[in-house]
Amino acid sequence: MRFGSAERGEAIGAATTWVAELFSRDWGTKLSALLVSLLVFMVTRDDVQRTFSVPIRAVADPHRLLLTELPESATVEVRGPWAKISGLRSHEIGDLLLNLRQAVPGPLTLDSAAVVMPPGIILERLDYDRVDLRFDTVIERQLPIVAPVVGEVHADYELAGVTVVPSRWGVRGGEQSLADLRELTTERVNLAGATQTRDLSVELVRVDGAARFVGTVGGRPPTVRVQVVVRPRSGEREVTVPLGETWAALLGEDLSSYLSVLEPSRTVAIRGPVPALARLQAVERPVVARVFAPPQRDGKLTLRFEWAGAVPLDLVRALTLVPVELRIEDPRRRDDSAR
Repeated sequence: MRFGSAERGEAIGAATTWVAELFSRDWGTKLSALLVSLLVFMVTRDDVQRTFSVPIRAVADPHRLLLTELPESATVEVRGPWAKISGLRSHEIGDLLLNLRQAVPGPLTLDSAAVVMPPGIILERLDYDRVDLRFDTVIERQLPIVAPVVGEVHADYELAGVTVVPSRWGVRGGEQSLADLRELTTERVNLAGATQTRDLSVELVRVDGAARFVGTVGGRPPTVRVQVVVRPRSGEREVTVPLGETWAALLGEDLSSYLSVLEPSRTVAIRGPVPALARLQAVERPVVARVFAPPQRDGKLTLRFEWAGAVPLDLVRALTLVPVELRIEDPRRRDDSAR
């Protein structure tokens, strides 16, 4: 059966109308169906795999010190639906925890159960550098403290001693690392040109390795008291003490009669701190002599050496005369015997 041109035109028009009605009628329902189909496609799409690098974080054992250097990270391969895997970020997996309290010496073994997987994600593989775990027992030791000094004190002074309070401090660390540690030291104390005792607060020098100071907060080294005793050097100076005025006071007008047997001077030693001796040089005649006859009449006189009035009182207290007095023969008796 053949159609004419009019009939073919009607058929085409009817088909076009039907198609147009198909897309225009209930379009909201059709769009919802399309979205549901797309969602089903995405959810039911085949699983995919991805690889992530996650940090390894060790939980310390307070009774053991780990000697092995751990790998910084591990590689994890995960599998899951494309919709979840495509949006997964490494921080959602988190760190890989290693509890050193439960670890045993030997090859490092990381438990895949320690890797936290988001819901719907499966851990396929866990890979990391293989190392052997070695431990050292943690101990505490009390060690003496030494305060090193640098620089020279003033030339007229000397270093008399260094005292540290407290004299010992505790350290905590591995038994092997502390085996060769004999003492602790403070920061250096500079004594260049020092002329007096110094009382200082000084920090201890940090110990090497994994050892730590006991009883400190925040890892800061403890502070101790260091007393550096600086004192004047001891010295001696000799002075000649003229005796002319001394004899004149004793003999008066008869002085000329005894000149042949009279000592014109005596030498006296002055002992004490070098700085005080240096100041005494400014006094021209620091020592004078006085003679007198003691109550007992044994033919002896007492010659006493005294500080001159020009000597400052603090020097009198700091210095010593040697000798202070002498027993000498009475020159009048010696002269009478000669006659």
